[in-house]
Amino acid sequence: MSLPISKIYVDSRWCTSDSVSSSNFKVQLPATLQCPDNTVFFINDVCIPHSWKTVEENINDTLYVMKVNPSPTSAANTYIGYLVKLASGNYTPKTFATELQARLQEGVSSSFLVSVDSTSANSGISIQNAAANFQWKLLTDDDLLNTRYYMSNISYDPYKLMSANDIINNVESDDVVIGGVGSSVSAYSSGFLNLNWINNVYITSPNLGSFNTIFAGRGDNNIVKKVPVLVNYGYMIVDQVMSTNDYLDCSKQTLQTIEFHLKTAKGDYIPLHGAHVSFSIVFNRYNVNQ
Repeated sequence: MSLPISKIYVDSRWCTSDSVSSSNFKVQLPATLQCPDNTVFFINDVCIPHSWKTVEENINDTLYVMKVNPSPTSAANTYIGYLVKLASGNYTPKTFATELQARLQEGVSSSFLVSVDSTSANSGISIQNAAANFQWKLLTDDDLLNTRYYMSNISYDPYKLMSANDIINNVESDDVVIGGVGSSVSAYSSGFLNLNWINNVYITSPNLGSFNTIFAGRGDNNIVKKVPVLVNYGYMIVDQVMSTNDYLDCSKQTLQTIEFHLKTAKGDYIPLHGAHVSFSIVFNRYNVNQ
């Protein structure tokens, strides 16, 4: 049995009416496609506009600050939590430091100061609080997921943190608090300031392919293409790399409505802000005697 079709051109402009967005959409084929045995496919000619920002609202706009409130009558301290919301937008190291300082001063304490760490080759930032008795900690995602510090005054979903920690590489958990009497650390120094926080776009499909890929750690098994992000904001990501060994099986599948999702490494839908994506699905027959 021969292939009924060799190529499908997909453009999110022609998505179905029940599609959610350009990163969560369906396309309808004009006729039902029956894939014979030993059919494989490739995703090629990918075009994705780099239209997401450094900070995206409700995706990576939140930092969690904990203040230590020493108890004068008990050996146990209490902890006060603050949610610091950053404005959505594109940033340079300098403008990011300015924005973070403004939000810390507005929402936590006017004595916070943020600067670009000029002594570091990785364009990190330095955060300090000038108040002598102010003890604090910038919580990591792991701190929050495992509730290492109980803060009764704030609530959050540990599985949807909307954290900006990836931007400042705040990933290593420890029990060191910053500032205050007795602390050996007077300021927080970030890791590499990663303003391009999406390194790869993962194209997934819940109804194309035989689910024989796997994302190590997260466990997804429906990834049909990984597209490296090699351009800055405002430019088009183009991926035309296709290896003859990079095929995925779709034998005996019946295709009419195909669904696609474009996600980050954390599994969030990529905010494309109305921009559209396109790519090709190339079909072939796999010779089992090779």
